[in-house]
Amino acid sequence: MYVLPFLQKKNEAGVCPPVLRPPRTVRLQAVALLVCLLFCACGIDNYIYLYRVETYFNKPNSSNDFARNYCAFQTPDTENNNSAPGYFRGFEIYYRIYTSLSVLESEIYAINSYNEDDSTRAMAFSYLTGTYRYKRLAASGRLTDMPLIPAWGGPDRAAVVRIYHSDGSYRAGVRVYGIGPVFPEDGTLLADYGLPRRTVGGITRNTRDYEFHTAEISSGDDDVSWTAGTGTVDECYVQFYAVTYGYDDTFTNIYSELFDLGYITLNRDWDRDQSRSTDPH
Repeated sequence: MYVLPFLQKKNEAGVCPPVLRPPRTVRLQAVALLVCLLFCACGIDNYIYLYRVETYFNKPNSSNDFARNYCAFQTPDTENNNSAPGYFRGFEIYYRIYTSLSVLESEIYAINSYNEDDSTRAMAFSYLTGTYRYKRLAASGRLTDMPLIPAWGGPDRAAVVRIYHSDGSYRAGVRVYGIGPVFPEDGTLLADYGLPRRTVGGITRNTRDYEFHTAEISSGDDDVSWTAGTGTVDECYVQFYAVTYGYDDTFTNIYSELFDLGYITLNRDWDRDQSRSTDPH
């Protein structure tokens, strides 16, 4: 047993005997126990950090280039599996439809500035969905499943969102691929979640009025920023953001910082050129 020096008794010669110290392993265990008790007493929670998306393969942002009218990004699976195992669940995509390109650009500037500011970035997801009313993108094969793109234990993947068919080679849909040598869809198809679906009034369905077509866009839809006046529009724009998704020990949803995927153009002439897709789901 270790006795404090000032409590030791002197021997008959008037000399204190050598202090007996506990073995080093015992001392380290005591320190570890003390640190553990301090953390528990202070109520310090387990901090979970989700890495956001950082890389896109294609960012459309053009109303004239039909061939590039799709979103594609790299999923940071490896980083999140290493840093947050058991908490990282996958990726979600949020969108909003705009009938005015100038309004879209103004709001995107505000959102991106908020997302990149050190003092506000932790609240960027709430800013996106609360202040600017972005809605969750669904797919016909995963209407209510969360997340839209589930995590997996393999390497990073290429996620692709297409609203239109392109040149007969690429079909509309939400899909993930192994990363290809040139284009994201050159890789091995890993999952096909079906056609993109809107969320309107908190509901999404596999019906025409939940498709991304100009004829289905209405001023009363809560996923639409309508500034084009009355009637219908010939062209509008769908802005997308990707977020990494997970939950904590209490199963409370947690989200990463945002990643700007760009906007896809919806065009009435393109709608007419393509027959409505036959959805396998």
